Amino acid sequence: LPIWDLAMLTYLSRLTVWPQLVLAVCAFAQEPATPRTTLPVRTIDLTANSPLPALPTADAIGYPLTCSSEDRIFLGVYAPDQEDKPPLSSFPDLYRVSPQREVKRISRPLPAAYKHLDNPSFFAGEHTLVSLIRASKPIDKTNPQSPSETDFFLAVTDADGDHPELIPLRLPASFGVLKAAAFESGQFLVIGTDRKTSQPVVALIDHNGELKKYLDVFQESSEPGPAKEPDSADEKARRRMLLYLLGATEFAPWGTDIVMAAPGVDKSSVYRFRASGVVDRFPLKLPEREQVEGILGSGGMDTWVIRTRSRSEEHTSELQS
Repeated sequence: LPIWDLAMLTYLSRLTVWPQLVLAVCAFAQEPATPRTTLPVRTIDLTANSPLPALPTADAIGYPLTCSSEDRIFLGVYAPDQEDKPPLSSFPDLYRVSPQREVKRISRPLPAAYKHLDNPSFFAGEHTLVSLIRASKPIDKTNPQSPSETDFFLAVTDADGDHPELIPLRLPASFGVLKAAAFESGQFLVIGTDRKTSQPVVALIDHNGELKKYLDVFQESSEPGPAKEPDSADEKARRRMLLYLLGATEFAPWGTDIVMAAPGVDKSSVYRFRASGVVDRFPLKLPEREQVEGILGSGGMDTWVIRTRSRSEEHTSELQS
């Protein structure tokens, strides 16, 4: 080839090679990408199941089921085992199921002289079972101990259903209790709403059912704030939404303490309560688009079992509204 052709070919080759070298250097200088968290997958075989003969057939079972730190399951069955009663009871019977498939019916003390009873929550501690009982429409309205239309009680037994005790909650009339838990010390922890302020309220309760103190959990001040106009449409809607959100709260025992997940008001944290009233908040580092759904009892002092679920766009917008 003529000399000028060789020179042109060499020049073109340099134009071609030089950008490749620059790109190679840039690619080499890039920082490694952060690896995505991969959740382990476990397969559970439910095809080999068989019914529990000692558990009565029921058309309705309370949800969620309660798992204790002793590997026992507690469930409320809305079907009495007596044939002469209606097929569906208005108040659930409590049953305990062990890993060995042993079934036991737990008898709970119930308040009398009320037309309607329901069971908003149940808590299984290491040695204590506590059921929150909501009693409405008292039969004897002249009784000075029952001036309101709705009263709250704590039905307490040991883990086998023995040593029953029915404790009336002596709380301000505006305190609507939604969930309750028990410390092994004999004190109780309750969460609910203040009907005057439409705020979530968490309180420590003495063994006699009296309010010991409010706990600073979701707001700057632990005391309920100023009252709001109760009859406004916005306030009624806010109150309904708050009841819906707090209804997802779950308590679980953890040694002598109580841990709580409240996904309706805090989707990325769990709380630890001590019998002294000390509260600790623990933010969780969750996988992308995952949020806290609940917390389970665990016998290990260094273990928390936390349920999470994917956060859908529809559910997110509903909670933010």
